[in-house]
Amino acid sequence: MRNLGGIIVLDFIDMDKSQSRDRVYQSLLEELRKDPVRTNVLPVSELGLIEMTRKRTQESLRQQLSSPCQYCEGRGYVKSNESIAYEILRECQREAMNSREGGLAVYCHPKIAEYFAEEERQAVEDLEKKLSRRLTIKVDSKLHLEEYEIFTRES
Repeated sequence: MRNLGGIIVLDFIDMDKSQSRDRVYQSLLEELRKDPVRTNVLPVSELGLIEMTRKRTQESLRQQLSSPCQYCEGRGYVKSNESIAYEILRECQREAMNSREGGLAVYCHPKIAEYFAEEERQAVEDLEKKLSRRLTIKVDSKLHLEEYEIFTRES
């Protein structure tokens, strides 16, 4: 139980004799007295379960043997292509307000550029009309899926 922490449930459901369950429970308590980590143990339930809590003192085994994903920064998810595309379009609007002249060039991951070409071409055209500026989507395969760069370019 060296790296275990949190709520722990021990299953002795198939142990028929209550005397045997009690002996196991008493043995567990004796061994846990030697453990310096704070533990709270409840008696064996009618279902044959021992419930206990144990304070975690170290990183979990997963944390010890792995490192956060560099791509999703340990979140376990990346933004959807649609979310990234609309984030880019909103940023283009902000950028257009800061610079009054010239078109905008967006450098983004190939998957996002493809998404713009196949799924959101109309949204790009609508934004171009709204801003009265040309918006060019360019591929930069060195960029992370969620990264993009927006530049103002002369007309």
